[in-house]
Amino acid sequence: MTIIVDGEFRGTSRFRVIRRLGGGGFGIVYRVYDNKRRSEVALKTLKVANPRALYRFKKEFRALADVNHVNLVSLYELLSEEGVWFFTMELVDGPNFRDYVLGEPPPEASDSDVPTAQDATLDFSKSSAHDVVARAIRQAPTTDFIKLRHALKQLAEGLGALHRAGMLHRDIKPTNVRVTTNDRVVVLDFGLVTEADPHNMMHSVDFVGSPAYMSPEQGTGKPVSEAGDWYSVGVMLFEALTGQLPFFGGFTEVLLAKQQQEAPSPASLSSGVPDDLNQLCVGLLRRDPRDRIKGRDVLQLLGATTPPRRFVESVSSSHRSEMLYGRERHTAALATAFERALSGTPTTVLVRGRSGMGKTTLIETFLREIQRASSDVVALTGRCYQQELVPYKALDGLIDSLSRYLTRQNQLEAAMLMPRDILALARLFPVLRQVEVIDSTTSRGAPIADPHELRRRAFEALRELLARLADRKRVVLFIDDLQWGDDDSVSLLSQLLRPPSAPVLLLIVSHRDGPGHDNRLLQELFSTPSPGSEALDLHEITVGPLSPD
Repeated sequence: MTIIVDGEFRGTSRFRVIRRLGGGGFGIVYRVYDNKRRSEVALKTLKVANPRALYRFKKEFRALADVNHVNLVSLYELLSEEGVWFFTMELVDGPNFRDYVLGEPPPEASDSDVPTAQDATLDFSKSSAHDVVARAIRQAPTTDFIKLRHALKQLAEGLGALHRAGMLHRDIKPTNVRVTTNDRVVVLDFGLVTEADPHNMMHSVDFVGSPAYMSPEQGTGKPVSEAGDWYSVGVMLFEALTGQLPFFGGFTEVLLAKQQQEAPSPASLSSGVPDDLNQLCVGLLRRDPRDRIKGRDVLQLLGATTPPRRFVESVSSSHRSEMLYGRERHTAALATAFERALSGTPTTVLVRGRSGMGKTTLIETFLREIQRASSDVVALTGRCYQQELVPYKALDGLIDSLSRYLTRQNQLEAAMLMPRDILALARLFPVLRQVEVIDSTTSRGAPIADPHELRRRAFEALRELLARLADRKRVVLFIDDLQWGDDDSVSLLSQLLRPPSAPVLLLIVSHRDGPGHDNRLLQELFSTPSPGSEALDLHEITVGPLSPD
């Protein structure tokens, strides 16, 4: 049982709250004792349980679930209990980056909260950038340069690992970087993390972050890249070297100044700044992201042993074709199944094989290619995570993907897709209420009290919604790692796929074979139909080791 009192999380049968650690944006973090792990962990819950916050909350966990690095906080489990969502992670004790390096907290807070929608529409033409760049010459602060170099190198290595995983942090600042008692630097708070996909970046223009530390391009809502995260590192380095920020003043003045002026060099403001750190800082704070020092060069300058390859060269990177060698037969089988779905036959493909054979890469590459070939392809993707305990875990990520697609449609197009019982579906998957037309619908109608009736009508609503979408678009659903799914998800999928009149789409599921992974869910989902019932149009693709050549 989850206990919530006056909006505060007070624990469950598994977690005992020790104290609240703080919270910013949409989350609140607690120090708790985990009876299952028999240790203290950090637990994060939603501050405000609205659909958009819930979507971001789940994305924060799932984006980093498989990224393991000593300088990135370890995430443990995502859980949902009685409608309350929370996840657990490594408890990191220690000062933030600034306090660790300077040895004292700032005289007043230099952070700003995540800007509101009103902030994002400020009229810069009416602001002045005068006197917002620090100019006063002062003695260098009590910076421990040995500690600074050690901490900065670890920060860069953690950020490089995040970028190699295809992610951008977008909110690098001192309070999101902690240093443990054994001098280990840990990057925290991935609430604003997003994919660093050069093919999608031009559509990623959310105005988010902390103004004092955000890059010039992020401050105006322009597309962001890895260079934006490195700019934030540059601000942190500037602060460590001078004891102040490169720009100061009001919210609007700072953002405008970053567009119009280069930041001063730390050496021009403080004496005793080492030349190499001064040059590194200047290079990180260039206004134009194309002129900034690249991540691999930062690591080389700081003495990292293995500089990472670049995941994203720049926002304007030209598309390089992706080829899978030795998987031509598998790709052809997927293409054949897709053609069957286009011809009007609801089709299911099971892609199976042992861990590490490349099942996910095969499917994702195929999906990218068919989307590039036709703008009518709608690919909705989800994944089962071993470390999640959430309802309908095999469908939850898929519904998140569906909600993201619907929010990008105009209201008329979205309204035409709405099933009669969208209220029931939104009750099961609240994240759908971030779609405006659904949110306005859910405010009407009597609630469904019987849980079995709610579930039945929700299943039918999803089937109807996907059928309407498939009438207009070429729809592909992809569920990864079905072996970690749950019985409720299999029940929903079975009803979704059952003939007659199933949505005309292609469903692709992947399953990991081998020790520790039984086929129970597969058997339930693809069991032989009862006499007189239609069988699924099922295709099976086994992905094994590559041939020697």
